[in-house]
Amino acid sequence: MATPPPSPFLRPLGVFESLGAAFRVYFSKANSLFLIVAIFMIPSTIVSTLLIRSSLPPELLNFDASSRENPFIGLSTAEIREFITVIVLTGILMFVVSMIATGACFRLVQESLAGRPADWQASVRAALAKTLSLIWVPLLVGLLFVGAATLAIVVIGSLGAIQNGLGAIGGIALFGAVVYFFVTWSLAVPVLMAEDQRGWKALKRSRDLVSGSWWPTFGLYLVVFVIVAFVGGLLSAFFAPSGPGEQGVLLAILGNIVNNIIFTPLQAAIVGVVYLNLASRSPATSAVRPRDR
Repeated sequence: MATPPPSPFLRPLGVFESLGAAFRVYFSKANSLFLIVAIFMIPSTIVSTLLIRSSLPPELLNFDASSRENPFIGLSTAEIREFITVIVLTGILMFVVSMIATGACFRLVQESLAGRPADWQASVRAALAKTLSLIWVPLLVGLLFVGAATLAIVVIGSLGAIQNGLGAIGGIALFGAVVYFFVTWSLAVPVLMAEDQRGWKALKRSRDLVSGSWWPTFGLYLVVFVIVAFVGGLLSAFFAPSGPGEQGVLLAILGNIVNNIIFTPLQAAIVGVVYLNLASRSPATSAVRPRDR
Protein backbone atom coordinates (compact mmCIF):
# COMPACT_ATOMS: atom_id res chain seq x y z
CA MET A 1 0.00 0.00 0.00
CA ALA A 2 1.38 3.41 -0.97
CA THR A 3 1.82 6.03 1.74
CA PRO A 4 -0.69 8.89 1.48
CA PRO A 5 0.78 12.29 0.75
CA PRO A 6 1.34 14.47 3.82
CA SER A 7 -1.38 16.96 4.64
CA PRO A 8 -0.58 20.65 4.17
CA PHE A 9 -3.16 21.50 6.86
CA LEU A 10 -1.80 22.07 10.35
CA ARG A 11 -5.17 21.40 12.01
CA PRO A 12 -8.58 20.02 11.11
CA LEU A 13 -10.44 22.36 8.76
CA GLY A 14 -14.00 23.56 9.14
CA VAL A 15 -16.56 23.49 6.34
CA PHE A 16 -15.79 26.92 4.91
CA GLU A 17 -12.05 26.56 5.49
CA SER A 18 -12.15 23.35 3.45
CA LEU A 19 -14.18 25.11 0.79
CA GLY A 20 -11.65 27.95 0.65
CA ALA A 21 -8.72 25.52 0.38
CA ALA A 22 -10.50 23.64 -2.41
CA PHE A 23 -11.18 26.80 -4.40
CA ARG A 24 -7.58 27.93 -4.00
CA VAL A 25 -6.18 24.75 -5.51
CA TYR A 26 -8.99 24.73 -8.11
CA PHE A 27 -8.12 28.20 -9.39
CA SER A 28 -4.35 27.86 -8.99
CA LYS A 29 -4.32 24.67 -11.08
CA ALA A 30 -7.26 25.52 -13.32
CA ASN A 31 -5.28 25.36 -16.57
CA SER A 32 -3.97 21.84 -15.90
CA LEU A 33 -7.29 20.59 -14.49
CA PHE A 34 -9.33 21.97 -17.37
CA LEU A 35 -6.82 20.55 -19.85
CA ILE A 36 -7.10 17.06 -18.33
CA VAL A 37 -10.89 17.05 -18.61
CA ALA A 38 -10.89 18.60 -22.09
CA ILE A 39 -8.44 15.99 -23.42
CA PHE A 40 -10.82 13.21 -22.43
CA MET A 41 -14.27 14.80 -22.67
CA ILE A 42 -14.09 16.70 -25.96
CA PRO A 43 -13.14 13.72 -28.18
CA SER A 44 -15.47 11.31 -26.35
CA THR A 45 -18.37 13.77 -26.53
CA ILE A 46 -17.84 14.29 -30.26
CA VAL A 47 -17.60 10.53 -30.89
CA SER A 48 -20.69 9.84 -28.79
CA THR A 49 -22.64 12.55 -30.60
CA LEU A 50 -21.65 11.24 -34.03
CA LEU A 51 -22.62 7.69 -33.04
CA ILE A 52 -25.98 8.81 -31.70
CA ARG A 53 -26.71 10.95 -34.73
CA SER A 54 -25.81 8.11 -37.08
CA SER A 55 -28.40 5.91 -35.37
CA LEU A 56 -31.12 8.56 -35.27
CA PRO A 57 -34.11 8.11 -37.57
CA PRO A 58 -35.17 11.31 -39.37
CA GLU A 59 -38.16 11.63 -37.01
CA LEU A 60 -35.83 11.97 -34.02
CA LEU A 61 -33.14 13.93 -35.84
CA ASN A 62 -35.58 16.73 -36.61
CA PHE A 63 -37.56 16.47 -33.39
CA ASP A 64 -38.38 19.75 -31.66
CA ALA A 65 -37.71 19.32 -27.94
CA SER A 66 -40.11 22.18 -27.15
CA SER A 67 -43.07 20.23 -28.55
CA ARG A 68 -45.16 17.86 -26.44
CA GLU A 69 -45.28 15.12 -29.04
CA ASN A 70 -43.93 11.59 -28.51
CA PRO A 71 -40.82 11.37 -30.74
CA PHE A 72 -40.99 7.55 -30.91
CA ILE A 73 -44.41 7.41 -32.57
CA GLY A 74 -44.10 5.79 -36.00
CA LEU A 75 -40.66 4.26 -35.39
CA SER A 76 -40.14 0.56 -35.95
CA THR A 77 -39.01 -1.75 -33.15
CA ALA A 78 -35.65 -2.23 -34.90
CA GLU A 79 -35.06 1.53 -35.07
CA ILE A 80 -35.89 1.97 -31.39
CA ARG A 81 -33.67 -0.99 -30.43
CA GLU A 82 -30.74 0.38 -32.45
CA PHE A 83 -31.14 3.83 -30.91
CA ILE A 84 -31.28 2.46 -27.34
CA THR A 85 -28.23 0.24 -27.98
CA VAL A 86 -26.19 3.20 -29.18
CA ILE A 87 -27.32 5.26 -26.17
CA VAL A 88 -26.19 2.50 -23.80
CA LEU A 89 -22.81 2.07 -25.55
CA THR A 90 -22.11 5.80 -25.61
CA GLY A 91 -23.17 6.01 -21.96
CA ILE A 92 -20.58 3.35 -21.10
CA LEU A 93 -17.94 5.23 -23.11
CA MET A 94 -18.67 8.52 -21.33
CA PHE A 95 -18.67 6.80 -17.93
CA VAL A 96 -15.26 5.22 -18.51
CA VAL A 97 -13.76 8.43 -19.87
CA SER A 98 -15.20 10.55 -17.05
CA MET A 99 -13.77 8.20 -14.40
CA ILE A 100 -10.29 8.38 -15.94
CA ALA A 101 -10.51 12.18 -16.09
CA THR A 102 -11.76 12.27 -12.49
CA GLY A 103 -8.91 10.04 -11.32
CA ALA A 104 -6.35 12.21 -13.10
CA CYS A 105 -7.81 15.36 -11.54
CA PHE A 106 -7.70 13.77 -8.08
CA ARG A 107 -4.06 12.86 -8.61
CA LEU A 108 -3.11 16.38 -9.70
CA VAL A 109 -5.01 17.96 -6.77
CA GLN A 110 -3.36 15.60 -4.28
CA GLU A 111 0.12 16.32 -5.61
CA SER A 112 -0.52 20.06 -5.58
CA LEU A 113 -1.90 20.08 -2.02
CA ALA A 114 1.01 17.94 -0.82
CA GLY A 115 3.46 20.51 -2.17
CA ARG A 116 4.85 18.34 -4.94
CA PRO A 117 5.10 19.30 -8.63
CA ALA A 118 1.63 18.80 -10.10
CA ASP A 119 2.21 17.55 -13.63
CA TRP A 120 -0.89 16.89 -15.71
CA GLN A 121 0.84 14.32 -17.92
CA ALA A 122 1.94 12.28 -14.89
CA SER A 123 -1.57 12.56 -13.46
CA VAL A 124 -3.09 11.23 -16.68
CA ARG A 125 -0.62 8.34 -16.79
CA ALA A 126 -1.40 7.46 -13.17
CA ALA A 127 -5.14 7.42 -13.90
CA LEU A 128 -4.74 5.34 -17.07
CA ALA A 129 -2.68 2.78 -15.12
CA LYS A 130 -5.65 2.35 -12.76
CA THR A 131 -8.44 2.46 -15.32
CA LEU A 132 -10.05 -0.85 -14.32
CA SER A 133 -10.03 0.06 -10.64
CA LEU A 134 -11.42 3.53 -11.38
CA ILE A 135 -14.31 1.84 -13.19
CA TRP A 136 -14.80 -0.88 -10.58
CA VAL A 137 -15.08 1.39 -7.51
CA PRO A 138 -18.22 3.31 -8.63
CA LEU A 139 -19.68 0.14 -10.12
CA LEU A 140 -19.23 -1.62 -6.78
CA VAL A 141 -20.92 1.29 -4.99
CA GLY A 142 -23.76 1.18 -7.52
CA LEU A 143 -24.23 -2.56 -7.07
CA LEU A 144 -24.33 -2.16 -3.30
CA PHE A 145 -26.88 0.65 -3.58
CA VAL A 146 -29.07 -1.30 -5.99
CA GLY A 147 -28.88 -4.42 -3.84
CA ALA A 148 -29.76 -2.54 -0.66
CA ALA A 149 -32.59 -0.64 -2.36
CA THR A 150 -34.03 -3.84 -3.84
CA LEU A 151 -33.93 -5.55 -0.45
CA ALA A 152 -35.60 -2.57 1.22
CA ILE A 153 -38.36 -2.46 -1.39
CA VAL A 154 -38.98 -6.19 -1.03
CA VAL A 155 -39.18 -5.90 2.76
CA ILE A 156 -41.50 -2.88 2.62
CA GLY A 157 -43.68 -4.62 0.03
CA SER A 158 -43.87 -7.85 2.01
CA LEU A 159 -45.06 -5.91 5.05
CA GLY A 160 -47.74 -4.24 2.98
CA ALA A 161 -46.28 -0.85 3.82
CA ILE A 162 -46.60 0.51 0.29
CA GLN A 163 -50.32 1.12 0.85
CA ASN A 164 -49.96 3.13 4.05
CA GLY A 165 -47.83 5.73 5.77
CA LEU A 166 -45.05 3.29 6.51
CA GLY A 167 -44.17 3.35 2.82
CA ALA A 168 -43.30 7.05 3.06
CA ILE A 169 -41.25 6.43 6.19
CA GLY A 170 -39.44 3.58 4.43
CA GLY A 171 -38.73 5.82 1.44
CA ILE A 172 -37.28 8.54 3.66
CA ALA A 173 -35.15 5.97 5.49
CA LEU A 174 -33.90 4.62 2.18
CA PHE A 175 -33.00 8.12 0.96
CA GLY A 176 -31.19 8.77 4.24
CA ALA A 177 -29.21 5.56 3.82
CA VAL A 178 -28.19 6.57 0.29
CA VAL A 179 -26.95 9.96 1.53
CA TYR A 180 -25.12 8.33 4.45
CA PHE A 181 -23.23 5.86 2.30
CA PHE A 182 -22.58 8.44 -0.42
CA VAL A 183 -20.68 10.56 2.12
CA THR A 184 -19.09 7.51 3.78
CA TRP A 185 -17.68 6.17 0.51
CA SER A 186 -16.95 9.51 -1.14
CA LEU A 187 -13.19 9.22 -0.56
CA ALA A 188 -12.81 5.85 -2.29
CA VAL A 189 -11.35 7.26 -5.51
CA PRO A 190 -8.83 9.53 -3.73
CA VAL A 191 -7.83 6.51 -1.61
CA LEU A 192 -7.35 4.51 -4.81
CA MET A 193 -5.19 7.20 -6.42
CA ALA A 194 -3.11 8.05 -3.32
CA GLU A 195 -2.84 4.74 -1.47
CA ASP A 196 -3.48 2.19 -4.24
CA GLN A 197 -6.23 0.50 -2.23
CA ARG A 198 -8.79 -0.89 -4.64
CA GLY A 199 -12.36 -2.14 -4.71
CA TRP A 200 -13.83 -3.03 -1.34
CA LYS A 201 -10.62 -2.03 0.46
CA ALA A 202 -10.96 1.50 -0.94
CA LEU A 203 -14.54 1.69 0.34
CA LYS A 204 -13.50 0.46 3.80
CA ARG A 205 -10.62 2.92 3.94
CA SER A 206 -12.99 5.75 2.95
CA ARG A 207 -15.41 4.68 5.69
CA ASP A 208 -12.61 4.69 8.27
CA LEU A 209 -11.48 8.17 7.21
CA VAL A 210 -14.96 9.70 7.29
CA SER A 211 -15.87 8.00 10.58
CA GLY A 212 -16.03 10.67 13.26
CA SER A 213 -16.16 13.47 10.67
CA TRP A 214 -19.33 12.50 8.82
CA TRP A 215 -21.36 15.61 9.64
CA PRO A 216 -18.67 18.17 8.71
CA THR A 217 -18.05 16.23 5.49
CA PHE A 218 -21.79 16.15 4.74
CA GLY A 219 -22.04 19.88 5.49
CA LEU A 220 -19.25 20.66 3.04
CA TYR A 221 -20.82 18.53 0.32
CA LEU A 222 -24.18 20.19 0.93
CA VAL A 223 -22.71 23.67 0.49
CA VAL A 224 -20.95 22.54 -2.69
CA PHE A 225 -24.18 20.97 -3.97
CA VAL A 226 -26.01 24.29 -3.59
CA ILE A 227 -23.22 26.16 -5.40
CA VAL A 228 -23.04 23.61 -8.22
CA ALA A 229 -26.84 23.51 -8.57
CA PHE A 230 -26.97 27.29 -8.89
CA VAL A 231 -24.10 27.63 -11.37
CA GLY A 232 -25.19 24.50 -13.25
CA GLY A 233 -28.70 25.92 -13.56
CA LEU A 234 -27.33 29.10 -15.11
CA LEU A 235 -25.21 27.11 -17.54
CA SER A 236 -28.13 24.84 -18.47
CA ALA A 237 -30.30 27.87 -19.18
CA PHE A 238 -27.57 29.46 -21.30
CA PHE A 239 -26.91 26.31 -23.35
CA ALA A 240 -30.52 25.10 -23.52
CA PRO A 241 -31.44 23.99 -27.08
CA SER A 242 -33.68 26.66 -28.55
CA GLY A 243 -35.15 24.47 -31.26
CA PRO A 244 -34.63 21.53 -33.64
CA GLY A 245 -31.70 21.05 -35.97
CA GLU A 246 -28.00 21.58 -35.79
CA GLN A 247 -28.09 24.64 -33.53
CA GLY A 248 -29.85 22.80 -30.71
CA VAL A 249 -27.50 19.80 -31.01
CA LEU A 250 -24.36 21.95 -30.98
CA LEU A 251 -25.57 23.91 -27.96
CA ALA A 252 -26.30 20.68 -26.07
CA ILE A 253 -22.83 19.31 -26.89
CA LEU A 254 -21.10 22.54 -25.89
CA GLY A 255 -23.10 22.73 -22.66
CA ASN A 256 -22.15 19.17 -21.73
CA ILE A 257 -18.45 19.81 -22.38
CA VAL A 258 -18.42 23.08 -20.41
CA ASN A 259 -20.22 21.45 -17.47
CA ASN A 260 -17.68 18.64 -17.33
CA ILE A 261 -14.67 20.94 -17.68
CA ILE A 262 -15.89 23.19 -14.86
CA PHE A 263 -17.33 20.74 -12.35
CA THR A 264 -15.12 17.63 -12.64
CA PRO A 265 -12.03 19.50 -11.36
CA LEU A 266 -14.13 21.21 -8.68
CA GLN A 267 -15.30 17.82 -7.42
CA ALA A 268 -11.69 16.63 -7.35
CA ALA A 269 -10.57 19.74 -5.44
CA ILE A 270 -13.31 19.46 -2.81
CA VAL A 271 -12.95 15.73 -2.19
CA GLY A 272 -9.15 15.96 -2.44
CA VAL A 273 -9.08 18.52 0.39
CA VAL A 274 -11.37 16.34 2.51
CA TYR A 275 -9.18 13.29 1.89
CA LEU A 276 -5.89 14.97 2.80
CA ASN A 277 -7.44 16.73 5.81
CA LEU A 278 -8.63 13.38 7.21
CA ALA A 279 -5.92 10.98 5.99
CA SER A 280 -3.07 12.61 7.89
CA ARG A 281 -5.04 12.29 11.13
CA SER A 282 -6.17 8.72 10.61
CA PRO A 283 -4.68 6.06 12.91
CA ALA A 284 -3.69 4.07 9.84
CA THR A 285 -1.47 6.95 8.71
CA SER A 286 -0.40 8.36 12.04
CA ALA A 287 3.21 8.27 10.88
CA VAL A 288 2.40 10.88 8.25
CA ARG A 289 2.85 14.34 9.72
CA PRO A 290 1.61 17.63 8.28
CA ARG A 291 4.38 19.83 7.03
CA ASP A 292 4.64 23.57 7.62
CA ARG A 293 3.70 25.74 4.73
